Amino acid sequence: MKKVKDNRGVSLIELIVVVAIMMILLSTAVLSFSLISKRKVTNAASSTKSMIKLAQTYSKNKGFCKMTMEGLSDGGSEMYIWTSDYYNKGDNTKWTYGNGPETINKKISTKVEIQKKGTNTIEDVSISSGVKVDIVFDRKTGGFTEECKAYAADGSLIVEGTPVKIIFSNDVDKKCTLILSKNTGLVTFEK
Repeated sequence: MKKVKDNRGVSLIELIVVVAIMMILLSTAVLSFSLISKRKVTNAASSTKSMIKLAQTYSKNKGFCKMTMEGLSDGGSEMYIWTSDYYNKGDNTKWTYGNGPETINKKISTKVEIQKKGTNTIEDVSISSGVKVDIVFDRKTGGFTEECKAYAADGSLIVEGTPVKIIFSNDVDKKCTLILSKNTGLVTFEK
């Protein structure tokens, strides 16, 4: 008599258990990636808020200050603080390097919303390769002045006005926004 081999394969229950375990592992990995991604965006916003606070302190103590956000060729951006012991409206302002650079991760895009000088129109400026935004602080209050200027990569002026928001985002729809209060210089996270 011939023996018949039992080739039933995998039972339905075993298959369901394996698929359930794989789904749990996959959802944990996706959640971890999402949290790490959101943390990078939040860290960029927190770092920028700290640089703004430092620039406001310089402004009140040293007389005049501006913060420059500049796009890099690798897709990231850097922030610098420049100070001056005196301020003339002409081109003869003497700038001294104050602090920086603080580098923003290259996978995070940065956009500054600027209210055009003398209007209520808002202009979005993406900080990309070669684009530069100078944020100028009031020397008495530390607030944001209308002298904020955004420059294109070729050096031409894009817009001049008051910064309203700085928005950080990444490629998986995580976003963090800083709201800038013109008169008080208060910087808050948008909820």
